[in-house]
Amino acid sequence: MKHSPCHYFIPAICFATVACTASAPPYIGALNSWINTENTVASSRLLSNISPAGASAGAVAAATSRSNPDYWYHWVRDAGITLREVSIWLNATSTTNNNHAAADVLNRKLEEYAEFSRYLQNTSSSSAYGLGTAKYQMDGSPFNGPWCMPQQDGPAMRAVSLIGYVHYLLANGKDVSIYYDGKQPTSSIVKTDLDYVAANWSTDNNNCDIWEEVRGTHFYTRMIQRRALIEGAQLATQLGDSAAGDRYSLQAEFISQNTSAAFWDAKLGHIRTTANRTG
Repeated sequence: MKHSPCHYFIPAICFATVACTASAPPYIGALNSWINTENTVASSRLLSNISPAGASAGAVAAATSRSNPDYWYHWVRDAGITLREVSIWLNATSTTNNNHAAADVLNRKLEEYAEFSRYLQNTSSSSAYGLGTAKYQMDGSPFNGPWCMPQQDGPAMRAVSLIGYVHYLLANGKDVSIYYDGKQPTSSIVKTDLDYVAANWSTDNNNCDIWEEVRGTHFYTRMIQRRALIEGAQLATQLGDSAAGDRYSLQAEFISQNTSAAFWDAKLGHIRTTANRTG
């Protein structure tokens, strides 16, 4: 008997293709139903961890657990990843089904996150790691206990998350100067992070990885820094800050040129996650 090419793939992949629908296993319907339900639950739980009760508005709890283990902290990277997703939802929600109530909720979460993040930027000088501080208390004070820091991906991820929000605001005719003011020195949150990344990416050879265990130069960190600078260059140019746009683009190109030599292992034939490893 001749089989469809889909028979040679796992059911989850098969389910994603139209050609496989007719021969989908009977449990696919139940799985699809569970995924839809889980999507609703997960989205709700994610939003509930942004500005949760007992924390400063805009703080993002890694988890509500406060003991065994204690994850009642705001990690800059994790918060940025979370709010990047929220900005994607906002851009989609605001243009479908006139769902203004949902858009208002997402917009408020992003506003609060941005305000809290600016507060962290302004108080980061009280930490030995400055903007490389990875972990904060839920009231915005730096975590000063023993931890693997600095972590240099945080400012880049935060910039990426808010650049998406700035594009939403621009599309809706809003002023974005509190996010990107085009000034030097700047008092705006996105430009602060972009300037930091542009000035420091090449000097962070002993920072901590995303698992907070290994020191060195990390591929993930380089890639999110590159993305932030590319997206930042586009935003800066759009807002008339061409000098900064050129500077961000140049640094992004330097990262691209540096990456192959720094991370490619010709002997093993793959990219190493960490170069100059010391942990």
